[in-house]
Amino acid sequence: MAGLGKIIYVEVEYFGNAGGQSAIGWQDGRCCFGPKDAPAGIVNEAVRFLGVQAATGQDEFDTLGLGAHRRTEEW
Repeated sequence: MAGLGKIIYVEVEYFGNAGGQSAIGWQDGRCCFGPKDAPAGIVNEAVRFLGVQAATGQDEFDTLGLGAHRRTEEW
C-alpha cells in the first residue's frame, strides 16, 4: 500500500469543561500514530504527524484554520 500518504481521524468531545480528545493516524495504510486519548493536546499531536508546523503565536489546530469550526452550534 505504498504511496497512500498520511491520514488522521480525530475526535473531540467536551461538555462544560469535561471531556477529551482522541486520534489515530495511518501512513501508507498502516497505523503508525496512536490510538491516543487525553484531556487535551492530542489533536495538535495528530496534526503534527501530518507534517503541519504551528505558525508563530498559534498552535497547529489554528494554523490550519480549524478554529473556525470549533463550535458545532455555529455550523
